[in-house]
Amino acid sequence: MVQRLPIPGQDDGTWGDILNGFLEVSHNSDGTLNTSAVSTALPTPISTTNLGSGTASSSNFLRGDGTWAVPNSGSSSLASDTDVTISSPSTNQILAYNGSKWVNENLTESTVPNLVTDLGNRVQLGGDIGGTTTAPTLTATSNVETIISANTTVTGAAQKSANLSDLASASTARTNLGLGTAAVANKVAAGSTGVLDATDATTTNSRTPTGSAGGDLTGTYPNPTLATAGPGATGPIGSATATPAVTIDAKGRVTALTSTTIAIPESAVTNLTTDLSSKLSSSTAATTYAPIASPTFTGKVTTPALQVTTGSGTANQVLTSDVSGNATWVTPASAPVTQVFTRTGAITAQSGDYTAAQVTNAADKSSASAQAFTGNLSAPALIASGLTGATAASRYVGATTSGAPASGTFAIGDYVIDQTAKVWICTAAGTPGTWTSITSTALQAANNLSDVASASTARTNLGLGTAATQTTGTFAQVANNLSDLASASTARTNLGLGTAATISSTAGGDLSGTLPSPTVAKINGTSVPATPSAGQVLTATSGTAASWSVAPGGLNVVSKSTTYTAASGDFVLANATSAAFTVTSPAATTGGIVSVKKTDSSTNSVTFSPASGTVDGASTFVLTNQYDAFRFVSDGTNWWTF
Repeated sequence: MVQRLPIPGQDDGTWGDILNGFLEVSHNSDGTLNTSAVSTALPTPISTTNLGSGTASSSNFLRGDGTWAVPNSGSSSLASDTDVTISSPSTNQILAYNGSKWVNENLTESTVPNLVTDLGNRVQLGGDIGGTTTAPTLTATSNVETIISANTTVTGAAQKSANLSDLASASTARTNLGLGTAAVANKVAAGSTGVLDATDATTTNSRTPTGSAGGDLTGTYPNPTLATAGPGATGPIGSATATPAVTIDAKGRVTALTSTTIAIPESAVTNLTTDLSSKLSSSTAATTYAPIASPTFTGKVTTPALQVTTGSGTANQVLTSDVSGNATWVTPASAPVTQVFTRTGAITAQSGDYTAAQVTNAADKSSASAQAFTGNLSAPALIASGLTGATAASRYVGATTSGAPASGTFAIGDYVIDQTAKVWICTAAGTPGTWTSITSTALQAANNLSDVASASTARTNLGLGTAATQTTGTFAQVANNLSDLASASTARTNLGLGTAATISSTAGGDLSGTLPSPTVAKINGTSVPATPSAGQVLTATSGTAASWSVAPGGLNVVSKSTTYTAASGDFVLANATSAAFTVTSPAATTGGIVSVKKTDSSTNSVTFSPASGTVDGASTFVLTNQYDAFRFVSDGTNWWTF
């Protein structure tokens, strides 16, 4: 039985068995893949076109970009490579890809994408600036004066603990404070030139200053305050791409807080190109100068020469990768595949590529193994076994539209079923041989004996006399039940009937109804079933029962497109175009025959289901392809395909 997937809406009760049968074709009982099934399904060897683009040859190798190509000739010059263009090279230049080729150019700020941003991301915060480079904060936040007093390293800021000794110029500071020369004069005695002492007579009166303060002071005397000289302690200042800047005036006051964008031109970095080149070419560059693991770049990235971390390859080796992306160098086969079955390029399996002798898997040859086929299958000679008396070879070799095959070579016993429901048997081997229709030697009920070779001989064989050819008016008609006799009374007399013959009574024995018009209810005690169909004959099914069925060698052709319960002798032309359906067998009787043929080309299936028992050991038998045809024969318990 051909294995298949379960059909939705069908296969009730057998879904699991059908699915398991389908899976067992390519899987072991533990669920693992059957390697013999895989090796049978895969092409051997695998086509080179499945490995990469281009044409494979003995001088080509598979490159990392999936292309078959001839290796570089071995020149030490980059310019010899077809994808590299070198023009007037100079010291410290780099190779950059322009979209089509690698070209030499100078390393500039614009050559390095996001240079300023990346440098800004690497600014290290410290001192009074904390947080992160993207969101820096000042460690002291009360006011600028607090920051200055707490941080003695602020350039240009006067420290309180120095008592103004750290001013750049005391003279300038006095001038800025509006002090006169008296500010530096020493104390003198009363009446002398100099600064008056507090005990001097001229200062005996208490003189508290009053009025509005000016200059760097604001408010009123005697309690003025320092005037604001800048924006105060506002912030935060600085960011991932800017540094904070604090402006302090000559008097030590903060006058401005700003952020300056980080912009380092290439010219400002001494020996930038030389340092980058020497460090990137270093053998320890990967571990010493890699800024981060697995970096993500945008735009074009100029890379140095690449080498597989698992080691360097040798001449003529190729780079391969495992499923995890780990690359290794391997030596290709010494004799690359150039053709399969004398064919090159994309290799597609064809009929004749393998013979039965090349199939080494015994299970695939065993008659007990379930084989799945697609396309057209040439049937081998089939020798009946297990049925008494069947000793000659026979095979079903297909179908025709109408009539026997007109071409091809056939053997004796080959048979076809044409689309007009006739069976043709080859009686003499040849091309195409001699064919005889089963129906051509049998009388057809629809012909009303017009196909008898000799009507006269047939009448003689039936024992009919000359009266048989007379017109109906000459004789009493069965349908008239003797009502057309010239004289019923005379007829009774001629039959020797007495007066009792005209007395009505209930019929008995094999008759039913009432006399004188009984009906046949039994034959020799065996009941006669309901009215038969055209062409059927009464056949005993047991010692006490009978049924109407097609005469041996005849077929009762019926066309069905929906669920149908067949009778023995039916030849069902099943059309499943609208939907899949089931043909159910009659009760199993020895010698019962039902033939089913799927006539449509749809994917809907036609299922033969026994009314009882099994068919070929299974619960059902499915016809899936157009013109699939099977004859089902009963042994009285189960059904078997033929």
